[in-house]
Amino acid sequence: MPPTEIPKQAPRTDPQTLPPPTSAASPNRRKRDEMCRQYWIECVALGGEDEKRGQYGRSICQSCYDTCKVNGSWPEQVNGIPCPGGS
Repeated sequence: MPPTEIPKQAPRTDPQTLPPPTSAASPNRRKRDEMCRQYWIECVALGGEDEKRGQYGRSICQSCYDTCKVNGSWPEQVNGIPCPGGS
């Protein structure tokens, strides 16, 4: 018995469809990443990398860095734990 063919569907074109991701980072995103990376380096230098009380078992520096990349500024705290290295 031959396998049944699945009918092909037309691609969605409704407004909820997101455009494909691009590999090129915008200049603002690069600037944000560099700024967050500098704060992360300061956090590690202050010993925050040894604190494994961040989000999902990560170090506090990594959790602060992830939050910085999303929000665009180094947070005062993450989950009630201060983020070292910020100004």
